[in-house]
Amino acid sequence: MIAQNSKVMANPLIDAIRQATEESSSGVEWLVIVHDDDRLIRSLASAMSEVSFCVIEVPQTEWSFQDSEMIEAIEWAIQHSSIKHLVLVGHSLAYANADQAASLDTQYPKDAGEVADRGYSRLRDGVTRTTAFTRKSKARFADQFERLSAIPLVREHILEDGLIVYGLFFMAESAAFLAYDVEQKDYVPLLL
Repeated sequence: MIAQNSKVMANPLIDAIRQATEESSSGVEWLVIVHDDDRLIRSLASAMSEVSFCVIEVPQTEWSFQDSEMIEAIEWAIQHSSIKHLVLVGHSLAYANADQAASLDTQYPKDAGEVADRGYSRLRDGVTRTTAFTRKSKARFADQFERLSAIPLVREHILEDGLIVYGLFFMAESAAFLAYDVEQKDYVPLLL
């Protein structure tokens, strides 16, 4: 029991949630786990300006909902705060990194006649690469969302206490959000 308490005390995610809860006069009702992208976080903060929320920024590539400090933090928030909404926010380019992008780039000639022809090829290659990264990010996000929803304490509070779990996906190319529809296992546009 003492070891478990010291482990929880050493979890920086719990510390962040605790601090947000203490600073809020009305309590924190939304726990948001988000990929750490400044543009995404600014968009999200603007959209959520009317509600009390706590943001946990973790790169999507590091999300783990199997025996991790993220699970401990989520469970702590559910048990020790007024969290009623749990939001997981992914990013379309979360799995794009410089090494992958560089390995797909090719050398283009400097000749003006060939630049126009190669310009289209470069554009097409860029779109293809971005589409591949987005597809990979979406697939992994869906898997992580399912794992988050399957955490026993999360599942229990969904069924018994009305905890609502949302999946949002940020499309970096358009700065638009999609909602993850669990029943369809697909992404749908957010309608205003």
